[in-house]
Amino acid sequence: MNKPVPDLRPDDDLGPPDEHGLQIWSPAEAEAIARLQADPEFWAGLEEAEEDVRAGRLYTSEEVAAHMAELKQRWRAERGL
Repeated sequence: MNKPVPDLRPDDDLGPPDEHGLQIWSPAEAEAIARLQADPEFWAGLEEAEEDVRAGRLYTSEEVAAHMAELKQRWRAERGL
C-alpha cells in the first residue's frame, strides 16, 4: 500500500507570488533561492552547461526523451509486446 505524502501542503500555505509570478513555499525557501541566485558560481555553472550543450557534449532534454522512447520500443519489441 502506498503511504500518504505528508510533504504536500494545502494551497493556503503557499506564499504570495514573487516578482516573476512564482509562488514561494516559505520565507526560508525564498531566502535560499535568493542566496543561490546571488552566487556567481551558480550562473557560471549554467553558462558552462549551456556551452556543453551547444558543443554537443551533453544531451538536451528532447534528445534524452527521444533516446528513452527508442529504448522503450526496443525493449517492448524484444519481449513481443
